[in-house]
Amino acid sequence: MFYSEVLKNVPSNWSPMTTDDRYMKEPLMPYTEEFAKVIELLCKRQYYGRQFGIFRIQNPLLWSKFLLRKSEYDQRGPVEIKTLYHDTSIANAESIIEFNFDWRMGQRTKYGQGVYFSVEASAAFRHSTKDGSRLRAMFVVDVLVQNVQEGQPNMCLPAIGFDTILANNNNTYVKFFDSEYYPKYFMVYEPNPFFF
Repeated sequence: MFYSEVLKNVPSNWSPMTTDDRYMKEPLMPYTEEFAKVIELLCKRQYYGRQFGIFRIQNPLLWSKFLLRKSEYDQRGPVEIKTLYHDTSIANAESIIEFNFDWRMGQRTKYGQGVYFSVEASAAFRHSTKDGSRLRAMFVVDVLVQNVQEGQPNMCLPAIGFDTILANNNNTYVKFFDSEYYPKYFMVYEPNPFFF
């Protein structure tokens, strides 16, 4: 019963889902407006060599949790939804799509043990941990931002009253709490070996 209610409140651009579908990776067709919008977000710099597909992530449970968290934020004051980027090995993509980002899996800890997002896809690529695999996954993520604290090295968590750390010359957002971010799209790609 609950899941069928969740399915009624998904974005209008999602493909139809049944109660048997926990999540979907919907390929975007190159000739669509949605594909053009996402490729423009992802491709401001040539950090990738070949692109093997762009997918819309349709996960009704993660989406509902994100909306509930946004509603909680709205009660405390204005909240901004930022479009940010996170790069990772292709081996991590399925887990992110199904369960969302997990701060315990991160290897960056300079500004705390959180999930790190970049304002540009190329910066996300540059700062991500490389594992030697040929394929990578670049995520386009909606991130809730309300009260921002300036990042300092060796922080653990933001101070009371803050939900986000902003660091690295205002290029890196660090989030610490579940459901404050929703992965909307991801691109499977092979890195450009000449990009620095």
